[in-house]
Amino acid sequence: MHVDEGERTGWWGGGGPGRMGRHPGGVETSTAIILAIVAFMLGSGLVLLIVLSRAWGVWLRAKAAGVPVDASTVMLAVLARRHSEVPHDAWLTAREAGLPQDLAFFAAHHRAGGDARGLALALVAAHRGGVKLDVPKLAALALAGSNPVEVVRKHLEPEVSYNDPRTFGITVGTSGVLLDAAHPLAKARLGAAPDFPVFAHQGVIAAGTPVLVHSVHGNHVAVMPIS
Repeated sequence: MHVDEGERTGWWGGGGPGRMGRHPGGVETSTAIILAIVAFMLGSGLVLLIVLSRAWGVWLRAKAAGVPVDASTVMLAVLARRHSEVPHDAWLTAREAGLPQDLAFFAAHHRAGGDARGLALALVAAHRGGVKLDVPKLAALALAGSNPVEVVRKHLEPEVSYNDPRTFGITVGTSGVLLDAAHPLAKARLGAAPDFPVFAHQGVIAAGTPVLVHSVHGNHVAVMPIS
């Protein structure tokens, strides 16, 4: 049987129109597309795994702390990049104490450059101490540079009433007696005042010690022991 050159070339990959050989360029293109799809799927899967693991960790910590939380809400917070360790810890601290502030509140404070943990501790201290605070104002003070814990502490500590000493006839040289130890703040029986707040001029003065007013600056009275 005679086979001409053209047919032989067409069967075994020559340049004839009837060739049935492989196309190297087509194979390379298909391989590149497949590799790109695989890489995309692997990358997407890795990102999804990270997001799910992070959300799972948030949910577990909330459950361990006894804080009711919806898993979908936590997932949305993670996807919206509103979650980080600091505001989440602050949120758990507040919720454990029975406060109503949510994760978004502490996340917003954290993003603005504030100390979310410090704010949470201040709110808890105020709640347990029975101090009613303007929460937005406290957050604003914290962002302005004030220590929110110190702000609450000042509300919790009893205020000292610095009355005008002249009202009680207290001047330099007025004598009296200390009612408690001055180190340096104490109360003394001076002039017509039964318990006027005074400062020790030097060192520590024991309770019951006779004292003399050393100086008066505004409403501040400094005393010294009578030798």
